[in-house]
Amino acid sequence: MTDRELSRQCELNANAASATSRLVIEVGPFQALLDPTTDRIWLNYAVPIRPIDPLSVATDLLELEQVFAKHKRTIRFEFNALPWPELAGMLEQAGLVLQASHPVMVCTPD
Repeated sequence: MTDRELSRQCELNANAASATSRLVIEVGPFQALLDPTTDRIWLNYAVPIRPIDPLSVATDLLELEQVFAKHKRTIRFEFNALPWPELAGMLEQAGLVLQASHPVMVCTPD
């Protein structure tokens, strides 16, 4: 398994765990994970779930912003950069501001 595949698998597992206690709404290549009990920003976020089409990403992000607004939540993203190398630039181009960037350390049995 490549580093990219392992990073993506870790992300999929984390998103699946979050989805068990959140409202899940798919918008284009993204999934909103909204906590029904609180508007705390770190418990409400979007994640990429499919390849992102640069031609439609602006429209998808506008629709996603509407979903967050409808639920009185602030839009933000959580994702691993390795499987989504183009996403940070797309989000910044759409006007979103980087809140934080944390390195991810993946340890294998080797």
